Amino acid sequence: MGDPRGWRDRARAVWQAGRDQTPARSDDETLRQMEARQARMVLDIATRLASLSLGAGASAADATAIALLVADHHHVPAHVDVTFTSVTMTHQRGYDEDPITLLRTVRSRETDYQRLARLEGIGADIASGRLALDDARQAVLDESHSPRTYRRWLVSTATGALGGAVAWLIGANGLEIVLAALVCGLIERVQGWVARSRMPGFFQQIAGASALGLVAIAIMLGRSTPWVPLSVSPSMVVSAGMVAMLSGLALMTAARDAIDGYYVTSGARMVEVLLQTGGIILGLLTTLWVGLRFGVPAYLTPQVGALTPLLVQVPAAMVISVSFAVVCHLGPRSLPLSAALGGLGVAVSRLLTSQVGTAAAAGLGAFAVSFIAQLGTRRWRVSQLALLSAGVVSLLPGMVTYRGLLATVQLNQGQTVLASESPRLLLTAVLTAVWLAAGSAFGAMVARPFGLPDDPQQRRSLLKAWRRNVPEASRRR
Repeated sequence: MGDPRGWRDRARAVWQAGRDQTPARSDDETLRQMEARQARMVLDIATRLASLSLGAGASAADATAIALLVADHHHVPAHVDVTFTSVTMTHQRGYDEDPITLLRTVRSRETDYQRLARLEGIGADIASGRLALDDARQAVLDESHSPRTYRRWLVSTATGALGGAVAWLIGANGLEIVLAALVCGLIERVQGWVARSRMPGFFQQIAGASALGLVAIAIMLGRSTPWVPLSVSPSMVVSAGMVAMLSGLALMTAARDAIDGYYVTSGARMVEVLLQTGGIILGLLTTLWVGLRFGVPAYLTPQVGALTPLLVQVPAAMVISVSFAVVCHLGPRSLPLSAALGGLGVAVSRLLTSQVGTAAAAGLGAFAVSFIAQLGTRRWRVSQLALLSAGVVSLLPGMVTYRGLLATVQLNQGQTVLASESPRLLLTAVLTAVWLAAGSAFGAMVARPFGLPDDPQQRRSLLKAWRRNVPEASRRR
């Protein structure tokens, strides 16, 4: 049988050896759990920052860069996929571990460049080590519920000022300027009321354009009445309202996403631009068609573009850019920069119109604005996209679009239309929009190598986000 104590000693030794090895396995498991928890926290903060940035008006490359900046700082290698409506990040931990994937949707989409600047500041604080993970997560949550920079009444006032300045830019008289300002303020309130009823942006544009068409009918009806001395051009007033509605479209952002290689996001933005522009066309065409159907006479201004002197156009463009900056909640410190770039864009476009044509001159003006905005964005600490959007608002083809639409309605009614008022003007408006998008995107691309940040980590994140579209010389720096 043997000595029982020998069996007991051997059994005790085996049990003791197993107990001594248990803490090592437990420590390894605890370490893996801690690493997984930190990775989840990093990805949570990064996706929140990226989705909020997209909702505030950032491009896909900027949203990708801020997510990569947070992940790289905490040594969490991740793949980032940004689309128009969502942000997805995946951290592959190895062949023996399951990957960690987070998807966050873009819940709200309101252009707010001041919030975008604060979100970029949070990302920079995380990358510099000034903000720990717990504090960073709280800061992001606080930012998602922070109030907007300007109150609603100020935004409505700025929208009215934008419309009045557009009318001033295209040669309106004092009464037309005042009426355009009132109409644009009305459009903003109508669209805000429709938005509060949870209606999609397409129907918001229809509502605003319908209100604009009713104003045009009222003006044309007033001009046809002999006992109402009303010398107001409907083209002047309504084109100002169209610029106010077109200014909020993400045409510049869509062009920049296409240049950066984010074709899915760029395509989605272009579909949104086309859909909302279609809402403007549908609302305005329908209202004008009904008015003309009931015999309201049409009065058109024969001028094709702005005929005011350059000394009038530049200050008008500066007012337009400042008003748009307030509407998009750009910080007070950035308003003088917006004014300067708006004046620059109109000056370049006006000086080159006689040499290259209206559409190409608008594109070259957008190129100049985009180039300077990209060069100064790091020094001024303002988003390049924000300054670009404010700088090119004055170049949007509001007058041409309105006159082309009204000519289309007149032809459908069997009326005679002058050659200078044909529906082909809509092609000029489309061509101008294409030139604006191409000029703004090319200007940013040319100036990018000169505006890379000094911080190596931010530099690396931006280069990853820009993918293969950054010149090779800047990659070697």
